[in-house]
Amino acid sequence: MLFGVACYYHCTPARVRLLTDALRWRFLQHSECSLFRGQPGSCKGLWPNEIGVFYLFGIWFWLQERTAVKIKICGVTSIEDATCVADAGADFIGFNFFSESPRCLSVDEARDIVAQLPETVMPIGLFVNMPVSQIRSTMIHAGLKGIQLHGDEDPEVVCDLKDYFVIRAFRCSQAGLGPLDLYLRRCKRLNRLPDAVLIDAYVPGLYGGTGQSVSRALLAEGYNYKKWPKLILAGGLDPENVSEAIRLVRPWGVDTASGVEMSDQTDESPKSVRPRKDHLKIQDFVQAARRMQTT
Repeated sequence: MLFGVACYYHCTPARVRLLTDALRWRFLQHSECSLFRGQPGSCKGLWPNEIGVFYLFGIWFWLQERTAVKIKICGVTSIEDATCVADAGADFIGFNFFSESPRCLSVDEARDIVAQLPETVMPIGLFVNMPVSQIRSTMIHAGLKGIQLHGDEDPEVVCDLKDYFVIRAFRCSQAGLGPLDLYLRRCKRLNRLPDAVLIDAYVPGLYGGTGQSVSRALLAEGYNYKKWPKLILAGGLDPENVSEAIRLVRPWGVDTASGVEMSDQTDESPKSVRPRKDHLKIQDFVQAARRMQTT
C-alpha cells in the first residue's frame, strides 16, 4: 500500500508505466511459471515475494488506470512542446490540420514530431470537414493513431473511419445536449458510435480553441454517462480550474489547448504566429488533473 501511494504521488504517469513494463518483462522471462497458466505450483527463478509484489502492484495500477482522468493536450506545433507533453505524462497529444487555425501543421511537420514521441502518448489528428480520403492519407503519412472530428461531420464519416480511435467533438451551447442525442442515435443505427465525445464551448463561426468555457452544470446533469460514449471535457480548461471541472462533471478525459499556452498568445494573434505552449503550465495542468479521480 505504501509502495503504491509513493508511486502515485512521486512518479509521473510515464514513469509508472515504464515501471509496470519492467515488472511485466521480468515475469514474462519466466513464462514457465504455473501461475501464468492458472495452475497451482511454484515459479522457478523468481525473487522472494516477487509474486505478491507483482499482483499487488498490478491491482493498484489497474485501479489507477481505470479511475485516472485521461489528459489530452491539443494544438501542439513543435517537437519541444510535444516532448514536454509526453514527459509530463499526458495520454493524448493533438495535432491540428484545420487550415484556418493558427495551430495548423503540415503533414510533414506532424510526421517529424510524431516520429520522436514515446509509445506512452497517443498522437491524435484534429480535422474539420475534411474528406475521409484526405483524413486517411494524413493519418498514414503522419503516423497518427487517433482522429478528432471537430467540424460538421455526419455519422457516416464516423462509420467510415471505424478502424481508428475516433473522438467526435461537439460545441455545446445553452440550447443543451439534444443535438448530441440525435447525432448519437444516428450513429447507433450505423452500429458505430464514436469512441469518445469531446464537448467544447459554442462560439458562432469558430470550431474550437477559443478558451471559452462550457456550462459544467449542464453537462453534469444532462450527459448520459451510461449510454453515451466516454466524455472528454474541453473549453476554457487551465491548471487553475481543471480540478474543479473534473469534480463537477466527472469526465473520462480533459482537453486543453489555449489553457496551457503562453499568455502573450491569443486567437487574435496573426495567423502566421503559431501559439507556443507554456511548459510549466503543461506540467501543472497534468498534475492537477491527475490528482482527481473519476467515480
